[in-house]
Amino acid sequence: MSKRKGIVLVGILGLLLILTIVPVKGFAQVQDLINYQGYLTDTSGSPIDTASAPGGTIQITFKIYGAETGGTAVWEETQDVVVKEGIINVQLGGSGSPFIPEDLPYWLGIAVGTDEEMTERQPLTAVPFALHAQEAGYAESVGAGAVGQSAIADNAVTDAKILGPISSSKIQSTGLDADTVDGKHAADLLDKTTYDSDGNGKIDSAESADTVAIPLTIRGNLNTGGLLYIENDADNGNSVFGRAYGVFGIGVRGLATNSYGRGVYGRTSNNTGYGVFGYAENTGTAGYFTSTSGYGLIVESGNVGIGTTSPTEALTVAGTIESTSGGIKFPDGTTQTSAAGTYAGMVVVAKSGGDYTNPVDAMDEHVAWCGTPSEVNPCLVKIMPGVYEIGGSRVNMVSFIDIEGSGENVTKIKGSASGQGPATRGVLSGSDNSEIRFLTVENLGGQTIAVAIRNNGVSPEIKNVTAIASGGSSSASHGVYNVSSSSIMDNVTAIASGSGGSNYGISNYSSSSITMNNVSATALGTGDFNYGIKNDSSSVTMNNVTVIASGAHYNRGVDSRNSSSIEMMNMMVTVSGGGGTNYAVRNDNSSPTLMNVTINASGGSNNNVGISNVNSSSPTLMNVKINVSGGNYAGGIFGNNSITTVNNSFIDASGAGTIESVTLINNASVKINNSVIRGNLNTDSSSNTFLGNSQFDGLVVGFLYTKCAGMTDENYTFYSNTCP
Repeated sequence: MSKRKGIVLVGILGLLLILTIVPVKGFAQVQDLINYQGYLTDTSGSPIDTASAPGGTIQITFKIYGAETGGTAVWEETQDVVVKEGIINVQLGGSGSPFIPEDLPYWLGIAVGTDEEMTERQPLTAVPFALHAQEAGYAESVGAGAVGQSAIADNAVTDAKILGPISSSKIQSTGLDADTVDGKHAADLLDKTTYDSDGNGKIDSAESADTVAIPLTIRGNLNTGGLLYIENDADNGNSVFGRAYGVFGIGVRGLATNSYGRGVYGRTSNNTGYGVFGYAENTGTAGYFTSTSGYGLIVESGNVGIGTTSPTEALTVAGTIESTSGGIKFPDGTTQTSAAGTYAGMVVVAKSGGDYTNPVDAMDEHVAWCGTPSEVNPCLVKIMPGVYEIGGSRVNMVSFIDIEGSGENVTKIKGSASGQGPATRGVLSGSDNSEIRFLTVENLGGQTIAVAIRNNGVSPEIKNVTAIASGGSSSASHGVYNVSSSSIMDNVTAIASGSGGSNYGISNYSSSSITMNNVSATALGTGDFNYGIKNDSSSVTMNNVTVIASGAHYNRGVDSRNSSSIEMMNMMVTVSGGGGTNYAVRNDNSSPTLMNVTINASGGSNNNVGISNVNSSSPTLMNVKINVSGGNYAGGIFGNNSITTVNNSFIDASGAGTIESVTLINNASVKINNSVIRGNLNTDSSSNTFLGNSQFDGLVVGFLYTKCAGMTDENYTFYSNTCP
């Protein structure tokens, strides 16, 4: 810690004031320095000597105040001072910033090094020479007429020395005529004023060179208002009107040289007025703004209109906007330098910024943007993310025009289209030679029949689509409804639900020929019937398909009837719940082929059946697993006037009620080879059951009508030509 220092004042403080403009003759030149001497010691009273200090000096700050205590210094100076045996001797003001006092008392404050300023400031008093200088600086009075014309130097009285107006009473009669300017009367100026065809007055320097000085310069320093203020109270008047006739002339030009200046500033207090108005005749420019480094034009608030006098947004343009370079920068920071989406044969449906906001309009007006769609002129409707509510309207697809969304989870078309039957109802209606992909179509119901996607006599491709129908109030809900269609469905999810009537995940009618790959069909609800997939007089190929039907009184997984030709490969079919009969697979006068299919039926309080074959049906099962349980009756295979062939399969029937792996009545037959059968066999006298090279765990009812060869029981006991 540095030692506290002290100063003892032992010298004389000299204060000289120079207040006059011209030195008074007969006296020595007045000085503008203050001589100061002091005695500097440390806290023990020993004198300070800077001979051993770094640099040989010590830093001292001198401040002059207008008060003995407090206040702000009116002058200060820091010097590097040589101290010898405690004595300091300095001249204040010698560093280039002299102290020029007024006729006031002053006090000197001193701080050494980084120490705080010493208390008890030193008063400054004038020595005799300074008192004389003060007296010499002013004349007590000037006698009347003492200052004559010869005593005033040429050009000594300038504009800056004249404050306020000079009235005519202050001008001698032989001097300046108060009614003239440069020898010209005001009337001379009025006489030179002419008027153009619009009634605008003007002073033309070409008519008289001495009418008014050109150019006219007005210079001043006003923070508010203006050096030139012109006010026109006329309804259609102009406060300032500038017109330039030259090729490169400028009517009104403003120049701002300060960072916050305004070249031209206009203000209007009327609702229909213009703060700044520019008008160009011929090929001129109404407004031109440029800046060397600042802003060319700033609109701090309010809307800007180009081509319109009623802008509704920050910038409203009635016309075409052209960007020749640079592009357009968006709020996310990206810059777009080329058009996005202006492609031949395509329109964009978007919540905003697209060609359409409604997919119904885009398809209905396809001629305007696509022309005549064909194999050589295919078109596309691209639907951006969003939920598009179309109410009772319908999206009607057109041949050779595809519909593409932005993803099943982000693009949704919702509606409640109605009609006399499912063939005339649908939120989206397909078309030949077209494809719908990457979106969700949903019928919100509220009508007798609710259909999400319908294909009536047409065969579109449906890919990566979710179709949802719900709330058919009293008849039915259909996820996808095909009539006389040959649609291809890939990666499709179809869901139908509701509490009234029947629900169909996918329904195929009237000689439809449908191909399904990677499809999920679900029917849910508490109505009468739930069909995962229903096939009527149709040919359907299904691969990697999942089917669920649950909750209704009667639940059908895959229901095929009326000579339908069905192929089921790599599938999972599940039915459950309800108070009636559940059929996982039901064939009525149909002959499907099942390969690698898992079938589950459970939860129905009455009957739960894996496969039911009736009315001359002839199904073939290979690598099929059937699990049935619960209810009053659990049957693996039920046959009525049918022929069923089973190979390499597994049949398991269980539960508290009647459990039968196979039940045959009315001239039915079943042939089972290389399989596992768990549950009783029940064959009536008109039917036949054939078992070969299989394992059987159960009882045989109707033994005379059941034939076994190469069988084992649950303990692998072998029976060569009898049933276990």
